[in-house]
Amino acid sequence: MSYERKNTEANEFSEQTVFSIGYEVHEDQFVDPRHIERTAATVATTNDDVGNSVDSVDTSARSLISLDRVRPPPGLPTGIDVFDNFLIWKGLPKGDLTLLSGKPGTGGTSLWVNTVRKIHQEKKWVAWINSDWELLPANLVQKKIDLQRLLIVKKPKEASQMFWILKELISSSLFEMVGCHLQEGGLKNHQLRKLKKLAALHQVALIVICQATQWVLNPLFSLVIECQRDFFTIKRALYRPTPFTISSSMIHTDFLSQVDFSPTALLA
Repeated sequence: MSYERKNTEANEFSEQTVFSIGYEVHEDQFVDPRHIERTAATVATTNDDVGNSVDSVDTSARSLISLDRVRPPPGLPTGIDVFDNFLIWKGLPKGDLTLLSGKPGTGGTSLWVNTVRKIHQEKKWVAWINSDWELLPANLVQKKIDLQRLLIVKKPKEASQMFWILKELISSSLFEMVGCHLQEGGLKNHQLRKLKKLAALHQVALIVICQATQWVLNPLFSLVIECQRDFFTIKRALYRPTPFTISSSMIHTDFLSQVDFSPTALLA
């Protein structure tokens, strides 16, 4: 057999073999090889889509907010329902700065003392730094304050020492709440920022009582309450519509329902 004849027969056999691929087992049923290629491509695309969907689900799962971030931030109840029910912290914010702004006799210190009483019911500690406004033990006993769990620091000799005392009290992590009275300008903004970071780190509520009007607008304070004789106004509070005004009569009613003394005996 010549070489050319062998080559021709081989080509004919190859064509028949390729053509026979197009048939299935059943007679008269022809499958176009191009359809096979399209089917394979479709399957590959589907697999890619499934893979992309899985990746999308993984990405979505990773982007979900953790349960801890969904929970309301922690707070210290004041024991005054009208305050606690309005604020997202259900009281004064832990790990943050609160400003109680007002003149003596308008109820700022009374609000702080009422919060101290609630903290002492949990057998926890509180600290206060005396200044021109001093907490007197006799008055505190009348208000059922546990003096064994209240640290009162005497008035610093120099105003510049106030920042360092606050820093040490917060960093000790011994106290749920630290309070003080400050004159306007008693702390600079950079000092307030440092104290705010420390408070967040150690989860301590820092309460500043001050007559300063400029600090009411200071965004470093997450909660700002303006105290007046006839009403309290919440000027700033996280995730709450402000200003929000509360009648002093409602607050004094809550005070009197918890302790037995006349309204004139309230602290400033």
